Amino acid sequence: MLLIGRFIQGIASGLASSTITTYVADNAPTSPKWISAAVISGAPWLDFHLVLLVQLSFRNTVLVLYL
Repeated sequence: MLLIGRFIQGIASGLASSTITTYVADNAPTSPKWISAAVISGAPWLDFHLVLLVQLSFRNTVLVLYL
């Protein structure tokens, strides 16, 4: 059951990330044309580094979730 959920989450995440980049490219302002390209190309880089920062900040911490 967990693997099926992870599979569905992966598909949804991929669709969302491709939809967001298309939305940004279509709705970008026309005055500086480089903004949409900078946002689209910089988003994966920024996402990778933010996730890395969060992982490194919690590497010695045990997270306990109470449901």
